[in-house]
Amino acid sequence: MSRKEEILDAALSCFNRSGIEKTSIEMICEESSASVGSLYHHFSNKQGVVAALFVAGIGDYHCQLQKRLKSNKTAEDGVRSVIYTYINWVSNNSEQAKFVLSSREEIFGDAAQRLVEEENQKNFSFLQDWFRPYAEDGTIQDLSMELFLSLLLGPVQLYAQRWINGKAEKNITKHKDLFFRAAWASVSSEK
Repeated sequence: MSRKEEILDAALSCFNRSGIEKTSIEMICEESSASVGSLYHHFSNKQGVVAALFVAGIGDYHCQLQKRLKSNKTAEDGVRSVIYTYINWVSNNSEQAKFVLSSREEIFGDAAQRLVEEENQKNFSFLQDWFRPYAEDGTIQDLSMELFLSLLLGPVQLYAQRWINGKAEKNITKHKDLFFRAAWASVSSEK
């Protein structure tokens, strides 16, 4: 593991334990056994660490999703992949998911925002290109991508946030099919 990865792992632990605001650079350095100079060599400030962790988390999910979608042949399978990949990512990466689900509103600064927007735009473009033929042939409703993704992921993200914080009674993986059926019903042209 590289020094940068050690710092990010330590920061993830600190942020999830104490919150972003209450976590200091010194706490991250102590947890990672890195010097302050080493941390600043890799990141410009705490917001740089926050943004890097956030982008690493969503980038990991996006990579898994894109890989899975490439083998799908139908819109229904694509929607299933979006839901199942998200649920699997949250379940298998609970600490990273907890951070991503709780930190989006705490990313400040132009450079940090730009990193997040670039990663999201890459995935947004991929999904738009992947689902477009199915909207054009009438398999799915012709919706803006913002609305399409909100309908697909809104309910499962809300449940994931509750589950990751111990407020949902059942493990999120137990509801994969239910979330998929709800997502498919919301975007499919079949009525």
